[in-house]
Amino acid sequence: SIRLINGKSGSFSTSPNVTRLATLLIEIASEFDLAVVAINHLTTKIDKDTKNGGGGTKLVPALGESWAHAVISRIMIDHRLHPESSADGTGRDVRICTLIKSPHKPQGTAEF
Repeated sequence: SIRLINGKSGSFSTSPNVTRLATLLIEIASEFDLAVVAINHLTTKIDKDTKNGGGGTKLVPALGESWAHAVISRIMIDHRLHPESSADGTGRDVRICTLIKSPHKPQGTAEF
């Protein structure tokens, strides 16, 4: 819980705090030879671009760009309706894991 990390609610996602947390997690992972999995949900950002006649929305990481630059590998987990589902839309969900960023492996996608 973020509250346990800094004692305050709602004030964590500033760049210095996020950077400190990323550094701490990397140190723990290195010291204990383990992987750290952190979830950074996507949120909607309103684009106020007025030079093109209005704005719009786009999906951005909730913890911002400082967190995006701190991670070593990035995966995205999603789900979709299986392509062989019936015409009425019934069928099973397929979970999809996509490796987006890694210094050691090529990008790729796997269903699970």
